[in-house]
Amino acid sequence: KKYLVQSSLVQKGKNATETAMATTVGLPLAMGVCAYLKGEIKMTGLHIPIDARIYKPILKNLAEEGIVFQETLTSY
Repeated sequence: KKYLVQSSLVQKGKNATETAMATTVGLPLAMGVCAYLKGEIKMTGLHIPIDARIYKPILKNLAEEGIVFQETLTSY
């Protein structure tokens, strides 16, 4: 059996300054920097965030802020 995973994120901005784009781009970046400085991310150099060592701490922190992905699983 094969599965299709669909992941979505809906975020609304608060105003013209605190936009959804600022929240979904700037906040994860800041969280990544903080995680690196705290030693939670030990990788050095430039990496795209497809490595669990990068995205797991950031997704955890985003969830604490109420920003979560909704996932649906469909078999085909």
